[in-house]
Amino acid sequence: MAGEFRAGSDEEVASLANTLAHGFGFPSADAPRWLAIAGHENVRVLSDGASVLGGLLQIPMAQRFGGRSVPTVGVAGVAIRSELRGQGLGRSLMLGLLREARANRVPLSTLYPATLTLYRAVGYERAGSRHRIQLDPRALALPPVPELRVREVEGCPEELRALYIETAGEGYLDRGPYAWGRVTHPRGKETKTFTFSSDAGLEAYAVISNKTRDGDGTTLELCDVAARSARGARAVLRFASEYRSLATELVWHGAAADLLTAVLPERHGTVTLLDTYMVRVACPDLALEARGYPKHLDATFTIELDDRSMPEASGRFSLRIAGGRATVTSLAAGESPSDAVVRTHERGLASLYSGHLSRDVLVRLGWLECSESAEALVDAAFAGPAPAMRDMF
Repeated sequence: MAGEFRAGSDEEVASLANTLAHGFGFPSADAPRWLAIAGHENVRVLSDGASVLGGLLQIPMAQRFGGRSVPTVGVAGVAIRSELRGQGLGRSLMLGLLREARANRVPLSTLYPATLTLYRAVGYERAGSRHRIQLDPRALALPPVPELRVREVEGCPEELRALYIETAGEGYLDRGPYAWGRVTHPRGKETKTFTFSSDAGLEAYAVISNKTRDGDGTTLELCDVAARSARGARAVLRFASEYRSLATELVWHGAAADLLTAVLPERHGTVTLLDTYMVRVACPDLALEARGYPKHLDATFTIELDDRSMPEASGRFSLRIAGGRATVTSLAAGESPSDAVVRTHERGLASLYSGHLSRDVLVRLGWLECSESAEALVDAAFAGPAPAMRDMF
């Protein structure tokens, strides 16, 4: 039973809502709202013609690799009817999504896995991290920053969104409407948005939720935060410390090391790895051309990709890197402009592409082979900060 992967009718989307609610353990009354926010045009179902076997949400957005924005289709709400699990339908559902992405020339797909087994079987691999940074706001002994004015604003105005893009780290999303909606209206939280500005303009912002913890103080969460300077980061943390009369916990999410953690005055914080997201390279040529590379690098090497779960994506690709960009050419069998050659499969390519795993680790895993002349070139091409992400979707 493979089923047909396609966009769902209104009746099929309504049927999928019940499967999502049961599978993810939330009230069935909440499911239609989730699907409406995602947009029914972004719901995909697997159908046998008579009924919906399962489905998912695809989320148009982009992700930053090598300092450049690469289009990706995010995946959420993957669900198969309980009585049909274990029959390979999840694999059919995911391959349907990936083949649609290839047909639409979308380079990547990104998701947070509930299980590694299913997603690895269709070529996804861990490609970055999401951390929780937690500390007691009473430990923030930071002086005031009088040069910056604090102002409450409604929602996330365009200048805030521009600052987020300007300061987004490696692996962070270039958010689409769905992801921005989770910032402005996070489930189960009420938020306020504050800006921190000088005469020269916006220097930082923070979207803040303050929530009671069963009579044991409150948790102050920076649901979204960005700063273009150390001064801006200190102003945000100083502002957070003013909640210390009730707040016993301050948290935010993202990279293990960023501007906010760098300006902490003492080592009181705890950094916890919450999750790793996974990436699948759907269109290798487009993906390799879309990401950024070190501007000083001048190199040519060949990637031989054996895509075992989606063979149509296999191929031999010549990368000519110069000025921070790559030109990618598909090669015929036996053709190679260089003796610098990398051989890998789809999962190895995903981790190499994102920079989550280095070449030498991938070689030791047996996921990648590299000619001696390619080693330094590959190390330089995919070097950079560890990829992370603030958003959960």
